[in-house]
Amino acid sequence: MTFLTSSHNIDYFLQAIEDLNEETDVVSAGITFHGFSVIKDSNPIKNTLNVCEKLFSSLISGVVVEDRAPSDSITYTTTYHNIPTIGITNREAILSDKSIYPTYGRTVASFSNQADVWVEILNHFNFNCVVFIHSNDINGRRVQKRFEVLADVSNIKVETVIEYEPSFPDISKQL
Repeated sequence: MTFLTSSHNIDYFLQAIEDLNEETDVVSAGITFHGFSVIKDSNPIKNTLNVCEKLFSSLISGVVVEDRAPSDSITYTTTYHNIPTIGITNREAILSDKSIYPTYGRTVASFSNQADVWVEILNHFNFNCVVFIHSNDINGRRVQKRFEVLADVSNIKVETVIEYEPSFPDISKQL
């Protein structure tokens, strides 16, 4: 089952399943994959109803969600029913918390994992002092904490931390 953002993406997904079923060297004899797709609704209750409708009317082995923001209604529902869920565009740090989302996986790294890359870049160019700017939300704070730990190990000094409200990202006064 997929929750995708457009009918074009749904067509692409369903075609990929058809192609997969034709790959006899990949799919064992007697196994056939079936796909159900729904366009993700902005109304979380409708998303939950869609999951439950498909969940109880057919055998679902997994859910794929195309979303840039957390789909709590979908992930809570699939977690409750112990159905693996894959987020293909989501970077929200909270979804890495396995005590809340034990069956959720993602295909892209969380925002906080970007700190690893930043420290590697700073080390490559022999920079040893930074001003760290982040949003005052869970993702921003997790990135900051991870960056500070990695920077400390690499002897990179965090000169200043500037935190801004996500709804008002003007930091010109602090700079």
